[in-house]
This record gives sequence, structure tokens and C-alpha cells, in this order.
Amino acid sequence: MGNIKYFRIKTIIKILLLLAALVVIEYFIFTKLDFFLKIIASLMAFVLIVVLIYLIISSYKENYKEEVLKPYLKELGYEYDPDDGIDEIELDGFGLFNFEYDYLVTEDLVRDETSRMSFAEFSKIITDKGEEFEKILFKGFVYEIYRSVELRNKIVIIPNEKEAVPVVYADGRVKTNSEKFEKEFDVFSYDEDEVMEVLDEELMDKFMKLNREFGIDKIIFDSNRLYIAKSGKSFGEKISILKSVNDKNIEEIIKPVKILDIAKNI
Repeated sequence: MGNIKYFRIKTIIKILLLLAALVVIEYFIFTKLDFFLKIIASLMAFVLIVVLIYLIISSYKENYKEEVLKPYLKELGYEYDPDDGIDEIELDGFGLFNFEYDYLVTEDLVRDETSRMSFAEFSKIITDKGEEFEKILFKGFVYEIYRSVELRNKIVIIPNEKEAVPVVYADGRVKTNSEKFEKEFDVFSYDEDEVMEVLDEELMDKFMKLNREFGIDKIIFDSNRLYIAKSGKSFGEKISILKSVNDKNIEEIIKPVKILDIAKNI
């Protein structure tokens, strides 16, 4: 990881140096100035140091993404843009979500030549008893993988505990070649023969493994694309100055990228 492991140490050293500077300044103030100036100067020094420490801590996640995650993901073969995401028009076109929303936030775009993923948070303003509040409809990662095979019809796969059957697919529920798979997933399409052809035993095993390890919300095959939605926290929500910067913790932060690794081989 090169100098990545020293990222957190450097940040902590900066904070300790500021605290040490505060002690020195306060000592000078209380030994050299009269009482009234002591109070004013002491408060000003304290506020200044606290603000500087706050700025260091508040920028920690942003710097972590740029200095730790970006080079780490580059070594894995991915481009990473913390501030970018799959845009609203494209997300709507994926067909993964069956709700209306008022706000959408996207970030943490990870991509290579044939696939991409980003964090997305959909929310809606709800009015209850005259008061408005924001309700999160979906918060997690969305995936798009290009495939060499193009399908005739859309195939929608939903873990059977996740949501009610979408009305548009209610008449399109189909069988597969695996009772075990159907205990975990509901499959919808208007071409059962194509479903039987696409969802072979190996592929169904991969989807079951994905769901058991990561928890998948929805899978869609559409033309030559594979789309996946998975609820969860963004990278930034998992970053903490209290945690060491090492391979184990970084892997935990970028764990959703493993879904992309697996899905690219589907």
C-alpha cells in the first residue's frame, strides 16, 4: 500500500501538533499578559485551534477517498471518482426501482471498461399530520454490467423477502430449473424458455451466493445489460478516523466492489 498506511497517522500527528501549540500559546498568554488580555487571548487561541482541528477531521473522509481509496481501487483495475455517480436519467432507465422520488444523491462512482457502480440515495417528502419529513426509499449501490449476450426479453429477479411483486410483472412470474433457487428468488419474464436458457445451474448458484453474502435487492437482465441493486452504506459512512488504515479495513469499506467483480463474470 506504499504510504497509504501512514495516512491516518499523519492526520493524528497534525491534531496533536495543534493541541501542543494550544498548550504553548496558553502558557505564554497566562505568563505574559494581564488578566483582561489573558481571557480574550485565551478564548481566541482556543477557538482558532478548535476550528483548525474541526477542519482537519471534517475533511478526513474526503482526503481518505482521494489518497487511500482511489489508488487502492486503481490497483484493482478500477477508476474511482468520489464525487461522481450514475446520473438520474440513466438510473431511471435501469428499471430497478418502482417508486416516485423527490431527491436523488449519487456518489462513489467505480468503473472499468465493461462495468460501473455508484452509491445512490432516493428520498421522498412525506406529509404526516401537517408536518413534512424526508423518507429514504432506497439507499445503497447500483450496478451496471455490459454483457456479450443480448436477450430478447427482460428478466427480473427479486429475493422473495425483499418486496411485493411489481404489478407490471405480476402476470410474468416464471419457473426455473431449480426449486432451491425459487425458495430464495421470484423470477419474472414473458419468455419462460429464455429464462430456462439463461438461468443455468451455475448462474443461479452465483446469484444465491451473492444474496447470502451481500444481500441483493433486485437483479435485472435487460438486452445486453445486467443491473443489480443492493442496499447499504456509502464508502464515506464507513470511514472513521478511529479505525486504522490497513488492507482489512479498506476491504471492508469497498466490500460492495466485490459484487462488481463477481457480476462481471456472469
